[in-house]
Amino acid sequence: MRALGFAIGVSCVACGAASEGAQGPATETNSSAAVGAKAPADEVVCNASLRARGSNVRRVIIRGTTSREVCASIRTMAGRPEGDAPIEADVRALFGTGRFDDVAVNEEEAVVDPPSGADGAREKAVDIVFVVKERARISKVDVTGVNDPAVLKRIEELPEPAVWLDPSWIHIRASWLTFALEEEGFRHAKVSFDVTPPKNGTSAVHFAVTEGPRVTVGALKFPGLKVAKEEMFRERLALAPGQIAPRDAIEHDAFVVSAALYDVGLIDCRVRPDVTESADKKTVDVVFNVEEGPVYKLGSISITGEGKLADGAYASILKELKKGAPFSRIKLLQAQDAIRALHEKKGVPRAIEPETNVDPKTRTIDLKLWLVAP
Repeated sequence: MRALGFAIGVSCVACGAASEGAQGPATETNSSAAVGAKAPADEVVCNASLRARGSNVRRVIIRGTTSREVCASIRTMAGRPEGDAPIEADVRALFGTGRFDDVAVNEEEAVVDPPSGADGAREKAVDIVFVVKERARISKVDVTGVNDPAVLKRIEELPEPAVWLDPSWIHIRASWLTFALEEEGFRHAKVSFDVTPPKNGTSAVHFAVTEGPRVTVGALKFPGLKVAKEEMFRERLALAPGQIAPRDAIEHDAFVVSAALYDVGLIDCRVRPDVTESADKKTVDVVFNVEEGPVYKLGSISITGEGKLADGAYASILKELKKGAPFSRIKLLQAQDAIRALHEKKGVPRAIEPETNVDPKTRTIDLKLWLVAP
């Protein structure tokens, strides 16, 4: 028998990560077996070739499991030269099923039966044997220590647990629980887990949660506002004092502030949210640090394209887009809608495609509104 040197393994559930790469020679096993002999109880023969001789693969075996389903992961075929076998890819495919802690490969001598040599001696071929260590099945997953209804609802909506005791799955689930607790205001929650020793091939996974105090918003701050005013966006904010501060709400409000600044010509603005926790760890101040940048104003404004009406037809619409006024994305969108409605009314429907030319030196934006036939 010769160990081929391909192995991938996981040494412990607590470490939570698979160590990948060569693990040294596999444990030697009794390998000589004639084709057609009854397979041991803990192995399956995925495929075999009665005509294989010499260095050709006689049988492809998985030892350490009784499930033939795993043969679907194997691409090594009996009857072909051993050197052509995609062994490393097969090892990774077996490990990728999540079913095994360890996968190693042996090249074992296979005796051809019946004898076919001129002197009656038995000819030999090669068996490729994947030696696997099967993981325990997960029999039960439970979570204790969660009292908040919102977190409990999130847990109820979780997908079914993994079938096999995969350390990476356990750590992903623990990380998800921590994230869910933080999103519901439990910023200092702790999540631990333990796994029962395998019994009859199964193990239970238990997650223990310590929620800790719920943290709410103390204040919302917007340092750096000069041209823009807080009342321009306050009503559109998702956050408010006394409420929790989930990440998506913070991101939403940063976008709301940016959009409000953009609509007063501050197109180079930057908004950087930051969270500052109070000394007693009961509240957080959410600080939106603002860099306004220069105000950009409207330059030239024109309408062009097929089906353009007389200039006077657009006068009442374009009065909201005066040259020299601060650039406003909202007013631009409103003007586009009005022009589109005007063309519908005239029986010459057109789509509107805006073209902008930004001049950083003069801090102006020239607008050209293209009329496009549908």
